[in-house]
Amino acid sequence: MQLRDYVRILLQRGWILVLVAAVGAVSAFLFSRFLVTPEYRSEVLLSVLSTRTGDYGSNLGAKAVVNNFAETIRRDDELAAMVADRTRLDLPPDTLKGRIQVDPDELNVTLRIRATDTDPIIAKNIAQTYAQAFVEMRDAINQRMDQRDRVEVRILTNARDGEKSKPQTKVNTLAGGVLGALLGLLIVFGLEYIAAGTMRGVEDIERYLGTNVLGAIPTRVEPGERRSRLRPRPADTRTSPAK
Repeated sequence: MQLRDYVRILLQRGWILVLVAAVGAVSAFLFSRFLVTPEYRSEVLLSVLSTRTGDYGSNLGAKAVVNNFAETIRRDDELAAMVADRTRLDLPPDTLKGRIQVDPDELNVTLRIRATDTDPIIAKNIAQTYAQAFVEMRDAINQRMDQRDRVEVRILTNARDGEKSKPQTKVNTLAGGVLGALLGLLIVFGLEYIAAGTMRGVEDIERYLGTNVLGAIPTRVEPGERRSRLRPRPADTRTSPAK
């Protein structure tokens, strides 16, 4: 197909693409706005450090242990039960653990605890309480260890009121429009493919046969033209010369 063919297709059927894209964008907007329950996220940043200040080996050990700490926060039922009791949330440990996310950062030797809930205040309380409870748990363990072997955890930033994490209405609307446009494009070219075997004019015939069309049989005859063709020719009233 040549460029003019694509232009012709878009001019003839482009409204389908625009319509499907608009329907996709509006549907995504309505779904995000009215059917998705909003969720809020709050986070706390923890620092992991060794009591051996300046000891290179201890710093490496602290970097290695952040992954272990992250796994403990994610999976420890006792810690989850402690958080549920302090926040007065009537939730089983597994449900509460499902509302948090822990991201270890080995480079900066930190832990980021993120809590999600449909209430921004509850999201804040879960994140802050998890951080405080884990710090207390580590302090209790450190008390039973030699001073040189302790790895301390400190809160760097406290939790704030949860910020809306989903739905991302603008992003979803844009994605719905883009997907709708792609679907509309497929529909347009699908219809064109179905109609590809139909000869729509002289240009299609010439392209198919590879030669020029010299003439064509008219498909419709105007009524006036039909009557003129069917009207008998007048009789010849001229008389022959007498013999």
